[in-house]
Amino acid sequence: MKSPLSSSKEKSGANSSANEAPLQYLYRSFLDAVSVGLWVSDNNGRVKFFNKSWLEFTGRTFEDEINHEWDGKEIHPEDLASCLEIYSNNFKAGTQFDHEYRLLRYDGESRWVHEFVNPYFAEDNSHAGFVGTCIDITERKEAILLANQQLREKNKDLQQFAYVASHDLQEPLRKIQSFGELIKTRFGDDVPLQALDYINRMDKAASRMRVLIDDLLTFSRVSSRIKPFVKVELDKEVKGVISDLEVLLKDTQGKVNVDKLPVIDADPSQIRQLMLNIINNGLKYHRKDEPPVINISSRTIKASDITNPHHKQVEMVELNFSDNGIGFNEIYVDRIFEPFQRLHGRNEYEGTGIGLAICKKIIERHKGNITAKSSEGKGSEFILQLPLRQN
Repeated sequence: MKSPLSSSKEKSGANSSANEAPLQYLYRSFLDAVSVGLWVSDNNGRVKFFNKSWLEFTGRTFEDEINHEWDGKEIHPEDLASCLEIYSNNFKAGTQFDHEYRLLRYDGESRWVHEFVNPYFAEDNSHAGFVGTCIDITERKEAILLANQQLREKNKDLQQFAYVASHDLQEPLRKIQSFGELIKTRFGDDVPLQALDYINRMDKAASRMRVLIDDLLTFSRVSSRIKPFVKVELDKEVKGVISDLEVLLKDTQGKVNVDKLPVIDADPSQIRQLMLNIINNGLKYHRKDEPPVINISSRTIKASDITNPHHKQVEMVELNFSDNGIGFNEIYVDRIFEPFQRLHGRNEYEGTGIGLAICKKIIERHKGNITAKSSEGKGSEFILQLPLRQN
C-alpha cells in the first residue's frame, strides 16, 4: 500500500486526463480541496471517483479504486456486513440515506464517520448514480460511548439503591408497625390514651415512609427498568386504570368519562402508570362539596403543526385530562412536575409530591411533552403530547 503522502496528482487523478475540459478540471480541483471524504458511483454502486481527502485517509491510490470492483477494504470488518446491506437496499431503491461506521486509515487506525449518500440524476431526469460524503465523528462518537458507559454504571448504582430501598429500608418500617399493633392487641385497654395516640402517630408516619419509598422506587425505575416500545391501546390501558381505582371512585362518588383513544408506540407499563397518576390526581384534589368528574379526550397533531423546537416533527397524539377539582394558580405550573413539590399541606391532602414528577419523567422518556392549565377553584386540565410512532 502506498503512503498517503504520495503526490495528490497520483491520488486524485486530477491529471488523469490532460485534455480535461477547464470546467471539469475546476470541479475536480474543488472536490479535492474539500476536507471530508467524498465519492461518486454509478446507479449500480460501482465507484467512479474518490476525492483527495478519502484517498489520503485510506492510503489507496486513484488507480486502486477506479475501474475495479469495490471490495470494502476501507471499512472496519465488524461494520462491513451492515454497510453492505445498507448500500444494497438503498442502491436498489435509489433513495437518500445516511449511516455511521468505522473507516480504516492506511496505518490500521479506525475512525468513526457519518456518511451521507444522495442520488443524482442525468439531464433526462433518469437516475445516474450516488454522491457520498464521509464526516469524521470519532470524538463525538467516543464521547457518546463514554456517556453511555457512565449511564450504565449509574443505572447499576440506582438498581442497587432500589434493592436496598425495597428490602433493607422497608423491613424496619414493617417491624415498627408490627410492634405497634402487637402492643395494642396484647395490652388493649391497659395502654394509656396518650400512649395509644403516640402509637397511632408512629404507625401513620411509618405508612407515609413506606409510600414515599415506593414512590421513589417508581421514580427511579422509569429510567432503570425500561421496556421496548410496542403498540399500546390507550383505550385498554385507561379501562384498566379505572378498574384499579374502583374503590377510590366509589368512596368519592367520582366518574371518569373517556372518548375514543388511539393506539401509540409506547412502554405499556409506564403508560399505565402515567394515566394512573393523572387520574388519581384528579380524584384526590376534588372539591369537598362536589363529586370529582374527569373527562379524557384526544386529538391528533400533524407533524407540520409541531412548533416545539425540542421535539422532532412527527405526528403526535394530544391527550387531555380535565377535572372539576380545586385547581391551582398557574404560576406554579412548572413546580408541580418537580419531585417533592406540594401546593397543599399533608393534613389537607395525602401524597408524597412525586406522582406528577413520575409523569413528567415517563413523558420525557417517550419524547413527549406535558403541561397543565388551571385556576383556583375551577378545576385543572393536564395536556399530554406523545408521538404516535417511535423511531
